[in-house]
Amino acid sequence: MSRIKAIGFTWRRAKPTFVVVGWAVSLSSIALTGIVQGLIVPHVHFSSDRSLIEVLGDALYYGGMFGVSTIAGMFLGEIGKGLFGFLASYFTAIVLTYVMLILPGLTGIIPEIGAENLAVQFTFTAFFPIAIFVGLIGGILGAALKDM
Repeated sequence: MSRIKAIGFTWRRAKPTFVVVGWAVSLSSIALTGIVQGLIVPHVHFSSDRSLIEVLGDALYYGGMFGVSTIAGMFLGEIGKGLFGFLASYFTAIVLTYVMLILPGLTGIIPEIGAENLAVQFTFTAFFPIAIFVGLIGGILGAALKDM
């Protein structure tokens, strides 16, 4: 019976780490999906009249980031852990997204310098400026909801 209690104690200590890693993988997955589907890729034409599909795509992208951040913040349960967890997961998601986007250049499928430039541009576009605020508000809101 004491072995079962030890497993529970270990899980309580490791839970924030698993939440942060899952949060980072989810944010990276949402960003990569948005890039591949062309939702957040900078377009050649900058017109003020956007179609409904483009607006819905942006709403789904930022809504997904907000939802994942809110749920992860609820799992962490405290506002301090939610803020630190967001920062750690956001940095990890940026690194994961960059590595996935530069992978074709590293394997020789496309020229490496081209892949590096595109990876930096797409990663920056996906994670800044709106996504950082959406994720931060979602993480803190989720932690605050659980803290109540």
